[in-house]
Amino acid sequence: MTVKTFSHDFRRGLGSAVIELQKNPDRAHYRGIVLRCCKKNIAYDWQCEGTKGHYLYSAICALGAKEKDEFEGEIIAAFSKRLEYGLFCQLADILCLYAGGGSEKSREALCGKYQNLLDQVSRQRIFPFKYSEQTQLEYLTEYINGKKEKEETLPQGPKPEPPEITLEIYAAKAREYADDEYAFVRMRKFSMYLSKQAKQDEFAMLASMVECEQSDEIRANLLNVFRDVDFPREIAPLFDYAKSGSGRLREIAVLALGRFADGRVHDLALEFIASGRLDDGLELLLKNWRKEDEPLVRKYIMASKEVSHSMQQSVNDIYSRHRSKSCGDILAHIYKNGECTLCRSKTVRAMHKNRVLSEDILDECLCDSYEETRKFAKQKMRNKKLKEEKTNENR
Repeated sequence: MTVKTFSHDFRRGLGSAVIELQKNPDRAHYRGIVLRCCKKNIAYDWQCEGTKGHYLYSAICALGAKEKDEFEGEIIAAFSKRLEYGLFCQLADILCLYAGGGSEKSREALCGKYQNLLDQVSRQRIFPFKYSEQTQLEYLTEYINGKKEKEETLPQGPKPEPPEITLEIYAAKAREYADDEYAFVRMRKFSMYLSKQAKQDEFAMLASMVECEQSDEIRANLLNVFRDVDFPREIAPLFDYAKSGSGRLREIAVLALGRFADGRVHDLALEFIASGRLDDGLELLLKNWRKEDEPLVRKYIMASKEVSHSMQQSVNDIYSRHRSKSCGDILAHIYKNGECTLCRSKTVRAMHKNRVLSEDILDECLCDSYEETRKFAKQKMRNKKLKEEKTNENR
């Protein structure tokens, strides 16, 4: 494995990188890459996939750096600084594993950080989300006090009623966020509420408002609700919106069109893929997949150097719904190059469902950074062993 390949695999949390550290006698030249990744948050989205702390500690051990006491001091020095929450969790996880292995230095670093945060939080008035010092303190409080015993489940009160969102309120918000760069996200909660509360005639009125609106930004905001409910009129205007010069309107229109199984949507999907809009094309194929689409999809996916999160999700969904004996290379490309470890876990399951999961990849999954992937691989290995033992008994 070249240094470039190792860096690519390691940053994504692939098991192949840890196996390389375990087996390559010349592993020392990977030292700098491992240390840099320890001191930088390498999670794609720590909120849904967790940190790569366990994975990084496994790499440190495989590298032999733990026994040589090479990294611990530098990790502790990095941990002592003010940290954004994701990096804090990653470094804390590594140091917890060091401490669990008997390191007094790491234990003292964790306790020292706890005391510093305790003093800081008592004086602090503003808590930026980026750092979330209160949550950092809660994390370390659990470590200092040990694992909390399972508390008795208390009866839950009734869930609060969602706020009432009328068509008028929704339209006002669409205009309020016309020039907001985060409008796609800000409109989401309003669109979700309206999709559950509005009646069919109100959706028809909203569709008319979409078609009459002159501003692409406001139109996109109004259209947001049709990610969750079908556009109630002829969908022809959505095709024009999907080709708009407004990126926000294009994105929303593709999501709205993706709800329909329609030959016109299928043709637009292929047009997008052939013109380089691979993410949008794959989104439109979810409900419009045809077996004969696979060669075109293969051509453009295999040629893509970057695998976006949207691409990971769409390819996983396609091959979870539609089995194929020839999708192994496509799923392997997504597995190898995708950033999100949660999606990679779903890719591995799609491989298994389509019977294209190789022994090599299954072995790698035992060392993957995502816990659910490791559990899945262990279970499949266990099932395989039991099956072999049963076969031998019956001979």
